[in-house]
Amino acid sequence: MAGTAPTSTDCVAYLKFEGNVTDNVGTYTWTAGASSGSTGIIDNCYSYDGTNDGIYADDPIFNYETQTWTACGWFKRDSTAYMRCFGNYDGSKGIECNWKDDGYFHIGGKDTGGYESWASSTANIAVSSTTWHFIVFGIDAGYPFVSVDGGTIEKSGTTLLDSGTYTAGNWYIGTNATGSTPFSGLIDEVSLFDIALTQDNITYLRNGGSPGTAQQYPFSSAPAPVYFATIEDVAKKIGTGASVTSSSETLFNNFLFQITGFVNAACRFNFSDVYSELNTETKGIINEITANLIAIYTIAYDMSGYESIIEAEDMINVLRDVAIKNLQLLKDKKVTDFIREV
Repeated sequence: MAGTAPTSTDCVAYLKFEGNVTDNVGTYTWTAGASSGSTGIIDNCYSYDGTNDGIYADDPIFNYETQTWTACGWFKRDSTAYMRCFGNYDGSKGIECNWKDDGYFHIGGKDTGGYESWASSTANIAVSSTTWHFIVFGIDAGYPFVSVDGGTIEKSGTTLLDSGTYTAGNWYIGTNATGSTPFSGLIDEVSLFDIALTQDNITYLRNGGSPGTAQQYPFSSAPAPVYFATIEDVAKKIGTGASVTSSSETLFNNFLFQITGFVNAACRFNFSDVYSELNTETKGIINEITANLIAIYTIAYDMSGYESIIEAEDMINVLRDVAIKNLQLLKDKKVTDFIREV
């Protein structure tokens, strides 16, 4: 969650797939070969049959060798077949983002001399008929990169195959650089940017796996919500015994939202409004309260990962005592007044 929204002027194309392939930025014309009407990550989406579907821009957009750009969108595949997410092709050379049959993503390209692979994701994504995945694919100053589900940007260590010989090509969504081997499943909310998205941008757009209209063009200029702890902070508190279920990102985000509001209400002071201005020591106190309380929720939600209930309860007791001690400190009006003055 959180992150930083991209600048709206950096978005050159945005397809909502609400029954059509209208470019909501209004820059390019797209032709649909897939069918609309399925339930998407937001409202409707387009469905690909894995046989002869594809959506492409009628005009060239990016020169993939000399320009910096990013393509991103939501994908939900329905088979383990080797399939394509994005492609850019000028008639003889191209670049594409592929979802391989082993679950990994990689960026590859072809020229007159053959095919070469570049960046590859470290995430092995299993097939699920109910799971959407956020795929980011781009070129940063000649270096291909890919990010899956908000993960770390995986960038190639080498630049592209050719140098200065590629002209701007047509963009394909749900198919490869030549317009063949289409995707099988659902695609929604596709955007193209004329910048390389940052990790913070990707975090914002993915929004913990639950994007809304704020994560789509035109991006809101409202400040991102402020939270007092990260999932890494909580992981240090719960140790290695927490179950996969209780330590999931979705559950963490729900707890984080609740605890942030609780800390503000308990102290009768909205730390969220001034958090960026607080000194490191004060942030540390608030962070520990938040991380400890979330850790307590996490452990109590599912204790099955620990050796015994007694072990889990002992951890809860320690975390609770520290959280209460720090919370009492912050609830003291003299302390709050001191923080305001600082």
